[in-house]
Parts: sequence; structure tokens; C-alpha cells
Amino acid sequence: MKNFLFSLLLLTSSIAWAQNNRMKIATPEEKTYRFLNLWTRELALTQDQQSKTKPGINKMFADLNLLRADTIMDKTTRKKCIQNTRKNGMDTFKATLTPDQIVLYNKKVQELKAKNNSHATQVAKKQKQGQNKGIKQAAKEELDSDDLF
Repeated sequence: MKNFLFSLLLLTSSIAWAQNNRMKIATPEEKTYRFLNLWTRELALTQDQQSKTKPGINKMFADLNLLRADTIMDKTTRKKCIQNTRKNGMDTFKATLTPDQIVLYNKKVQELKAKNNSHATQVAKKQKQGQNKGIKQAAKEELDSDDLF
């Protein structure tokens, strides 16, 4: 009985903890702040560049949040709108960069893309292995549950 009560207490406390620690969606201002910090560190942006870029980037993140929340728009249209919004926002950002900064920016973007592709490949492999394992397990269970014998 004590074990049951302890298990029940543990379960309810873990559920309460999980509800309090859900991943919160960052506001456009928070995203803009992180974006500017990253690129200021990487590209040594000046205060003038930051002040020129901030409104456009903030608007881009606000628009992206609205597009992601839109349930009326079909998936392909929403995806194209998100891509266009992101491209326009990044174009306004790149317009404030010097030629040297553009070279550094392009290099860093390529590094990030390579890192993301590598991670995506690893996740896909794990998912495929998990699916294969799931198929084998399902087949085994079907054979075990079969009343042929």
C-alpha cells in the first residue's frame, strides 16, 4: 500500500512539474534579441547596424509567429509564405552588412546548414532503425498471437 501511495505521489508531482516546465514560445522581441546577439558576436555589428536591423527583424519574427499560428491557410501556402517572410527579413538584414561581413555571414550560414543537415541525417537514421525495429516487433507479435497451432 505504501508503494502504491508513493508511486501515485511521484506520478502526480512529475505531471505537475512537466506542466510548469513546458517549452514556452519565445516572443518576437526575445527572438530578435537572440538573433542580434548571435550576429553581433559573429559579425561585430555596430550599434548603427543593430538599430537599423532591429525593427525589420522584429517584424519578421512577428509575421512568422502569425503565419505559424494560422490554421486557415493550407500547409503548402503557409510554407511558401513563411519562406518568403524569412527571405525578405534576411534580405533587409544583409542590406545593412558591409562586404566583409557578408562574406563572414555566408560562411557562418553554410556552417550552420552543414551542422543542421548532419543532425537531421542522424535523426532520420535513428527513426529508420526504430521503425524497422517496430516492424519486426509487430511481425513477431502477430506470429505469437496467431492461433494457427
